[in-house]
Order: sequence, then structure tokens, then C-alpha cells
Amino acid sequence: LAGLVLRSLLASRWGGHDTDMSCWMGWGGYIAQNGPATFYTAPGHEWYDYPPGYMLVLGVLAKLLSLLQVPAYSDAAVFAYMLPACAADIGCALLLMRAARREGFSNSWLLLLGVLTVFNPAAVVLSGAWGQIDSILTLFLLLSFEELLEDRRVSAGALYGLAIMFKWQALIYGPVLAAAYLLHIRSKRDAGDTVL
Repeated sequence: LAGLVLRSLLASRWGGHDTDMSCWMGWGGYIAQNGPATFYTAPGHEWYDYPPGYMLVLGVLAKLLSLLQVPAYSDAAVFAYMLPACAADIGCALLLMRAARREGFSNSWLLLLGVLTVFNPAAVVLSGAWGQIDSILTLFLLLSFEELLEDRRVSAGALYGLAIMFKWQALIYGPVLAAAYLLHIRSKRDAGDTVL
């Protein structure tokens, strides 16, 4: 809760990266009004470089804000567009704490891990002040790796695909998954399941 409060205060004070926030509100408004089908092909949209996963989130946010009659580009709208990344920061901390609990860490160590994750200065500034969505990418990658560690390769691959659909930078982690899948094929000789 303290981490969310801190991020909310930063979001209210700085309002995110001006260019990105303007783009996201404009993109969300376009999708809410016209749907996603022509988003990348409409005239003037050639430079839109985010994958479609987050664009759908932006469209839902714009539609919701419109239903609530929150004016576009208002402080409240900017704050709403920053909330998904702030919530993802908290989700990352909870995932790491859950993994540590499974490894037998004590409650005090779990709390320390959660505090270090939630109050990591880079994460606080990135999502709370700048409104960047890297923590959403991180959350999907953590979920994917958790599934991989539990030998649930199909869901690990699906979550990795979602990570790519939110931010292209997820491709950097492709070799990690590829190595895990290839090692699994080598030891278990079940290429069919792994291809799935």
C-alpha cells in the first residue's frame, strides 16, 4: 500500500513522460472510438511502434474514462493511464515474495524482499514519475519464468508471447526460454509437447 501511495504521489506531481502520455492517451482515444482494426494502418500512424497488447489496454482505459466522463488529457486521465504500470510493480513484488515463500524464506525475509522490490528507486521513478510500462513487461516475464520453473512449458510460452505483445523488448529474453526448451527436449525427448 505504501508503494502504491508513493507512486500515486509521484504520478500526481510529475504526470509521466509528456510525449509518451500524450501518445498513449491519443492512441487509447483512437482505439476507443474506431476500434483496433485500423490502428496501425490509418494515415499518419506509420510510426506507431508499440505492439498491439498494450494498445488494447489503452483503448479499454480510454473507453472507461469516457464512460466515467473524465476529460481526455486531464490530470485524472493521466493518473489513470499511469496506474497499470504502478499496479504491475506491486504484482512483481508479490510474485517474488510468493516464489521466496516456496523456497522456505521466513516472513521477515519475505517482507524485506517485498520492500526492496516495491521501493527500488528505478522502479519507483520509472512507473510512478515517468509512467513507463516496463514493469508490465517484467510482470509477464516473471510469470512466464515461474511457469517454466514449474515445467509448464505451454503456459510459459503463452505468457512470454503476451510479454512480446506488450513490449518488443521481451524478445531479449527469448534465448533464455529457447535454451530451457532445448534442454528439456534433450533430456525428456518430448519434442511434440515442447513445440506446442
